[in-house]
Amino acid sequence: IEENYKVIKIVAETGQFDEEKEGVSENASYFGNEALEKIGYAIEDVNNDGVEELLIGMEEEFSSCKNSLFAVYTMKDSKPHLVLEGRSRNYYALLENGNFYNYGSNGAIYTIFGEYKLEKNGELKAVDFYFSHDKESYEDIGFFHNKTGEYDVSKADELDIADSEFWNKNTEYEQKTKRI
Repeated sequence: IEENYKVIKIVAETGQFDEEKEGVSENASYFGNEALEKIGYAIEDVNNDGVEELLIGMEEEFSSCKNSLFAVYTMKDSKPHLVLEGRSRNYYALLENGNFYNYGSNGAIYTIFGEYKLEKNGELKAVDFYFSHDKESYEDIGFFHNKTGEYDVSKADELDIADSEFWNKNTEYEQKTKRI
């Protein structure tokens, strides 16, 4: 908590970025002088394994997600272990069931979203992973799904759905997030 507080304070006051805490730094830089008021933390056993996680983030004000996570830590081998970092183009939120929602984009046709479970070993495991990818040209976009979390069309099932159905699946995840 203290390390992340220092990073937020330094970024807010000087704009100096901390590469080791990139998710927290990036988001603190957006808020500037308001960073210490907007960014907070919670300690919660999200996966019910008896180990509490440290969640650093904020409640969302202008999104269908109810929270945005900049970093999540758990204990691994008796040491703090970084589980995930949220960034502007690849963000995370806590779901009502204790899993994590992830959304990312790398341009107009390359989008990922899905659900991840925090395993007892401190690693994230994909539960559902959806992504869009061009097929034969940039005008021909395909929608894909797997349970491995791999962004690879050869390791995914192509979905025979309309654009709106794909985006509705994402909206369903956003609506299942919870306030922290």
